Amino acid sequence: MIGLLATPATVRRTYTNDLIASFASHLRVVRHGSTALVAAAEAKLRGEPVDAEALRTDLAELFDAPGGAEIDVVALACTHFPLLLEELAAAAPRSCLWLDSGDAIARRLANVLILPAGQVRTRRAGFTDAPGAASLAAAFEARGFSVTASISPAPDFEAAPVTDIASA
Repeated sequence: MIGLLATPATVRRTYTNDLIASFASHLRVVRHGSTALVAAAEAKLRGEPVDAEALRTDLAELFDAPGGAEIDVVALACTHFPLLLEELAAAAPRSCLWLDSGDAIARRLANVLILPAGQVRTRRAGFTDAPGAASLAAAFEARGFSVTASISPAPDFEAAPVTDIASA
């Protein structure tokens, strides 16, 4: 059983459904959309402590969902979530395999941007939360990002957590 941790909008996207149909149609996937984990990752980037109890509470929504007791792999399907990999593993109710989607996202981005192998571009960061961008800019600059930008929030973003099961 696969657990899918992403933002609420991502767990509902047609693109996500298509990926599950293409690569995991023979498996059950328990989805959990979380804005709390995004906030926790951004807090960690600012150097603030991560609230382990808040992570446990959020993960309970995934592991306590119908089918959640069978989860043995959790895909971190938000670019923020690998920042919390150690904390999530420690807060989980049991041991499982945690998949960091960072390499896959980077390969997809390179494909979309048609970057030749090995080519380096200016490291840039975009933020969808203008008030939060100022506090995160220094953290990104410390990690080699030379340009930051603020963009408007995605129109289909939803803050309400979602947990559902997709099965083929």
